[in-house]
Amino acid sequence: MPLISKQKTYNRIARHYVILDLPFERGRYKPLRQKLFKGLSGHFLNVGFGTKRNFPYYAVGTGLTVIDLNPALF
Repeated sequence: MPLISKQKTYNRIARHYVILDLPFERGRYKPLRQKLFKGLSGHFLNVGFGTKRNFPYYAVGTGLTVIDLNPALF
């Protein structure tokens, strides 16, 4: 499948991803995020930031640079 076709498919489903991923977020990822982000500080690069699910776990004053391929998720 050509890259442009993959990008079109991703763009089409991206706006629904937050809902589709919700059961996994609540059951698996949220507890992991709480542990992974605890005590971290500094400046971070968040690749694939579109769902913004990591955002609440960054400490106040944390530097953050974000990127996502799909503007529909911003």
